[in-house]
Amino acid sequence: MDRERGFALVAAVALSLVLALVAAGASRETRVTVAVARAAIDAAAASAAAEAGVWRAAYALAAGARGVPVAGARAPAVDGVEVRWRVDSERGRVDLNAADPDALRGTAAMAGAPDPDAFAAGVLAARARLAAAGIAWRLDARAFDDVGGAAPLVPRAVWARLAPLLTVHGADEAEVFRVIAEADGPGAARAAIEALVAIDPRATPVVTILGWRAVPPAP
Repeated sequence: MDRERGFALVAAVALSLVLALVAAGASRETRVTVAVARAAIDAAAASAAAEAGVWRAAYALAAGARGVPVAGARAPAVDGVEVRWRVDSERGRVDLNAADPDALRGTAAMAGAPDPDAFAAGVLAARARLAAAGIAWRLDARAFDDVGGAAPLVPRAVWARLAPLLTVHGADEAEVFRVIAEADGPGAARAAIEALVAIDPRATPVVTILGWRAVPPAP
């Protein structure tokens, strides 16, 4: 009888240890799950605030308040998330769809391209292919819909310097701005969105978002 009681005690202790280990594992897994969920919520809040910052900057521009959204400008907090924005006009950049060969060569040379002539020739060749396709009469036909289409024409290191000097909207009737909005989430999350915003007081709607993408936040 005593031997059976001894076995029962050992089994009970072993079972208690197993249950304790299971409970500890479950608790740790729960903490990890909660931390992951909290990080995802913070990231979503930062992304949503950055998107709201783009729209606020766009409508400030549309209202004629071009002196407000300048580099480093702060927007009112969005649900407690701090938002900053920067705005640049595309009209100060070289248009891949309209610039003459000298402007293309000069811009490539400024960025340190090893062969500025080859860059200009590649851009002009893309325009010629558009014309040869017989669709150049379309108002929305462009050889380049995005500056990224010219990236293969230069080395990657050069492209990082050249891309900010280019645009595909310099000849647009509407004035086009590049808006970068950054937001710091309630936790450690940060988000930044770059958007091309067209402002045309004659159009309905006055504000059009031509495109946007997530970009790395500034250091």
